[in-house]
Amino acid sequence: MKKIIIFIILLAIAGGIGAFLYLKPNGKNELVLSYYDNTSTGSYWQEKVDKEGIVEVSKKSDYSNCPTNSEKCSGHIIYTIKPIKAGNVQVTFEWLRYNGDVAKRAIYNIIVTNDLKITETHTESYYQ
Repeated sequence: MKKIIIFIILLAIAGGIGAFLYLKPNGKNELVLSYYDNTSTGSYWQEKVDKEGIVEVSKKSDYSNCPTNSEKCSGHIIYTIKPIKAGNVQVTFEWLRYNGDVAKRAIYNIIVTNDLKITETHTESYYQ
C-alpha cells in the first residue's frame, strides 16, 4: 500500500514538473541589442521597420566608459524592441558611414505571438 501511495505521489510530482516545462514560454517580452558606436567618425546607426504597429523600437546611447569631455571615444547604441501586437515584422539596423554608404547591416525577422512574446532570427552582413 505504501508503495502505491509513493508511486502516485511521484507520478503527480512528475506530471506537475512536465506541465510546468510544457507551459514555459519560449519567447521574450523584449529584445535588447547593443551595437558599437563612434560618432567622431561621422558614422551612425539607422533602423528600419517594415510594418508599423507590431513592435516599438527605441534607442539610447551609452558612452559611460568614456572620460569626461572626451570627443574621440567609442560607446554603444542600445536598441530595445518591445511587442505591441501579434504579427511578423522585419527590423533592419544599418551602420552608415558619413557619406551614407552601408558599413554593416543586421536584419531581424521577428514573430510576436498572441501572448506578446518575441522570437527572432537574424542575419548580419558586413560591407567594406
